[in-house]
Amino acid sequence: TSPQIVPKLDKNRENAKEFVLETLRKIQLIIYIVSICAIRTTHRIIFFSSSHEEIYEFRNSIDEVIETITGGMIYRNSSEGSTFLPPNNVEIPSEVDWRKKGYVTPVKNQGKCGSCWAFSAVGSLEGQHYRKTGKLVSLSEQNLMDCSSKYGNRGCNGGMLPPSFRYVIDNGGIDTENSYPYEGKVGNCRYTKSNIGASITGYTGIRNGDENQLKQAVAAVGPVSACIYVDKNFMLYKRGVFNNPTCISYTINHAILVVGYGTQSNDDYWLVKNSWGTTWGMDGYILMSRNKNDQCAIATNAMYPVSMTTPQRVISMLTYKTIPVSIKRLILRTIHRDATRTDRGEHSYWLGLNPLADMSIDEVIETMTGGMIHINTSEGSTFLPPNNIEIPSEVDWRKKGYVTPVKNQGACGSCWAFSAVGSLEGQHYRKTGKLVSLSEQNLMDCSSKYGNKGCNGGRLTPSFQYVMDNKGIDTENSYPYEGKVGNCRYTKSNIGASITGYTRIRNGDENQLKEAVATVGPVSACIYVDQNFKLYKRGVFNNPSCKSYTTNHCILVVGYGTQSSDDYWLVKNSWATTWGMDGYILMSRNRNNQCGIATNSMYPLM
Repeated sequence: TSPQIVPKLDKNRENAKEFVLETLRKIQLIIYIVSICAIRTTHRIIFFSSSHEEIYEFRNSIDEVIETITGGMIYRNSSEGSTFLPPNNVEIPSEVDWRKKGYVTPVKNQGKCGSCWAFSAVGSLEGQHYRKTGKLVSLSEQNLMDCSSKYGNRGCNGGMLPPSFRYVIDNGGIDTENSYPYEGKVGNCRYTKSNIGASITGYTGIRNGDENQLKQAVAAVGPVSACIYVDKNFMLYKRGVFNNPTCISYTINHAILVVGYGTQSNDDYWLVKNSWGTTWGMDGYILMSRNKNDQCAIATNAMYPVSMTTPQRVISMLTYKTIPVSIKRLILRTIHRDATRTDRGEHSYWLGLNPLADMSIDEVIETMTGGMIHINTSEGSTFLPPNNIEIPSEVDWRKKGYVTPVKNQGACGSCWAFSAVGSLEGQHYRKTGKLVSLSEQNLMDCSSKYGNKGCNGGRLTPSFQYVMDNKGIDTENSYPYEGKVGNCRYTKSNIGASITGYTRIRNGDENQLKEAVATVGPVSACIYVDQNFKLYKRGVFNNPSCKSYTTNHCILVVGYGTQSSDDYWLVKNSWATTWGMDGYILMSRNRNNQCGIATNSMYPLM
C-alpha cells in the first residue's frame, strides 16, 4: 500500500489568516463604536439638527451598505420621457401624504440586493395605477429585476428609472407581486401576460434639481420616483427631519419614492418611502429636508409613469345626406326662422350670411371639414385630472398667449391638421413661453402613411404619432399652407416643436374635458357639424338635434365659460375670421356632450 500523505500546515500562513480575521473583527468593532459616537454627536448638537439616529442592523461600512442595499445608477436625463409641465389653475396644498389617500403599498424590503431602482419605479407605478383605477395593487419588483437587463438594468448591481419604465411600456405591462414575488436575486424572466397588474404608455420627468416642480408634481399627480445620495447618517436615521448640509447634490446612489411633503417645527420636508424594511427609519420612512438647495439630490432624477388608456370601440363614419332644394331659399328661411326663435328666447344664438352660405351642407362637409372618425385607441395616455385642483368658472387661453390667430383651411378637408397643430402650438407655448405658428402643410404632406388623407380627411391620433416618430414638426413660416397635398418637404433644421406622446380625454366626459382645458391649455377635439353650425354668427350655439355619437370636423377648444346662464365651450375653428365670431364659436356645454365635443378630444405631451 502507498504511504498515507499528511498535508503540512504552513504555520506562517495560518497565523496570517488568523491575524486577518482578528483584524476584520476589530475593524467591525471600530465601525460599530464610530456609529455610536456619530449618534452621540448628533444628539449633543440636536439644536442644530432636527434628526435623531440610532444603531440598526447596518453595522458595516457605508461603502458596503451602498454596494448591497442601494443600487441607484446615474441616468439624469432622457430624450424619451415627457417634460413635466405644472398644471394651470391648481392650488398647491401646504402638505400632502398620499398614504392617507390609498396610493401607497406597505413598506417593502429589498434585502442585501442593489435593487432600489426597481422598488422606486414600482412604487410610482402602483400609485398611478391606483389613481386611474381606484385599486391598490402591489406590483412585481422581481419582474423588473429578471426581465429588464437588455434595457441596461443590472439586477442586484444597480439599475435606472427610465429603462425600467421603458421596459414596462414595451412589454405592455408588469406582473403583480402575488404572481411574481420578490426573491432578492436575479433569475430567468418569468413574466406572464395573464398576470399583468398595470401598464403605462410613457413617463414624465421633473426638471433637474427643481424642488418646486417636484412639489407641484407630487401634489398634482401622486407619488413620484426619485433618486438621492445616501451616506452614513442616512443609513442610521431614526426620526425627525433629516437635514444634512454635507449631503452631495450632484450625484446619486439610491432610489426612493416621494409620497408627500410638509413642514415640521418650521423644517420643510419630503415624505420619503424607502425599501429597507420597517425596522429602518420611521417604520420604513424618512422625512428628508426640503427647500435646502436640492439636498441629497432628491430632485435631480425624479419622474413618474403615465397610465395607459383602456381600449374602446371605434365608431364608424355616418354619411350625411340631404334632399336637393333651392339652397338660397333654404338659407334665408333658416336664418329668418332661427332669428325669430332667438328673439322669442327659444334660442341662444344667431345665424347669418357668410362665405359658406351658398354651399350645401354636403359641400361643406366634403370640402371644409375632414375629421375622420377614430374615437379611441390604446396608444394614447389616459387623462388623469391633477389632484388638489381648483377649476375656475371660466378660461380663455387667448388672453394668456397660448393661441395663434385664426387660420383658414380653405376648400380642403384638412381640419384635422389645424386642430392637431393648434394644441401643439399651445403646449409649445406652455413649455417655452414662445408662441410659434406650426405647419399644417407638414402634416398634410408627410403623414399619409399613418392613415391621414390630406384634403380628404385625417385623424388626430396619427397626426400626433407622426410628430412623435418624426421628432418634430416644422414652423408655418418655413413650410406654409397650400391647401393641397404635395411632396413631403420636412426639414429638420426648421423644427418648431416636438412631442413625446399625447393624452386622451375620456370618451364623452365633458367634465374631464373641462379639467383638461383648465389645467393644460387648448385641447384638440372633433365635433359634428350641420346646417346651423355652417351659418353660425354669434351667441351660445345650443342645438339639441346635433349628433353626439359621431363626428365629422375637428376644432380646438381654447376655453369655456357661461353667458346669460348658458354654459359654453370657446372653440377656435379653421374657417377664417369671416365665419362665426371672428373665427370662433361658443358651443353649448353640459348638454349631454352636444355635437360630440368630448367624444374624441386629446392634447400632446412635451
